[in-house]
Amino acid sequence: MSDVVSDDLIDRLRNGDAGPTVLPDGSGVMLDFDGHQVLSLSKTGVSLVQQILSGVHSVDALARGLEERFDVSFEQAREDTAAFLEQLTMSLRVSD
Repeated sequence: MSDVVSDDLIDRLRNGDAGPTVLPDGSGVMLDFDGHQVLSLSKTGVSLVQQILSGVHSVDALARGLEERFDVSFEQAREDTAAFLEQLTMSLRVSD
């Protein structure tokens, strides 16, 4: 896993139909019309996608955002960030 979010994933989130819809409980969904799927996001996933869309592209910076928001250790936040980005990249069929 790279130390930054791939340009392809950023482009897909910014220019596509894959932006999140936040639900009242803080979780969310993303519609992927190209892939004919609906992705369910946890509160953590919503936070990460929102950070990416706001211009945060470093894995460490994304993890720091989770660390602050969810009161978890940096190590756990970084592990969760890397796992989420890997899964999102696979789900959206983005090349990395």
